This record gives sequence, structure tokens and C-alpha cells, in this order.
Amino acid sequence: MDPPETFLQDVRLHLAEVPDALLKDEVIVTELQRVNVVLDPWRVTNDKLMKQCIIALADYFCYVSYTSLAERAYGSLPATATIRLQELKNIAYMFCRQIAPFTSQLILYEPPGTPISYGTLESVITE
Repeated sequence: MDPPETFLQDVRLHLAEVPDALLKDEVIVTELQRVNVVLDPWRVTNDKLMKQCIIALADYFCYVSYTSLAERAYGSLPATATIRLQELKNIAYMFCRQIAPFTSQLILYEPPGTPISYGTLESVITE
């Protein structure tokens, strides 16, 4: 399978509404690398599925980064940010649950049952 950094344009395409100024290529590459590390213990031989898992989870991670920067830059979040964040989380869950023990909140349980989580705080996104 290709290195995760090669999926940068896939993430850009999925997050086309996000201005480049608020989501730099370096951030996307960093998030792709983080996702790769998180999913590495559950690597599957189906490269197509693995690629989609990496991209979907990176989309979510990158959008979380974007919302933090947008809030600082604009003083508030785009009107659809909460809906879009939930949509990206659902998509990531749909792919990643096929290879790893994720909950719908994207909490990942390692075989011993130690929870690992990545998400947003309520102070960042409010409903």
C-alpha cells in the first residue's frame, strides 16, 4: 500500500469547503501519519479498505483541526460545522469498524480493553 502521505489530495477533495489557509498540507500529512500509527496494529490485507479507513479517519481529524483554527480566526464556527463533524465521524466509523474495535464515538479499544480516544470538547462545538 502507498504511504499515507500520498493520500493528501484525497483528504483535500473530501474537505473541499475548508480554506487552504486554515488547513495546511503539513497538518493533513501529520494527521495522515497519526492515523496510520493508530490503525497499524489492525492492518488488513485489503489495501482498498485500509486506504479508505486511513482517509476517512484523517478527514475527521483534519476537520477537528480546522474547526479549532476557524474558531480562533473568525471568532465562531461555520454554521454547518457541527453537522459536518458528525457526518465525518459517522463515515470514519463506517469504515474503521470493519478493521478495528471502534465505538461509534471513535473510541478505540485495544485487546486488553484500554480505551484510546480522539474527539472534540464540548467547549469547541456546541449544539
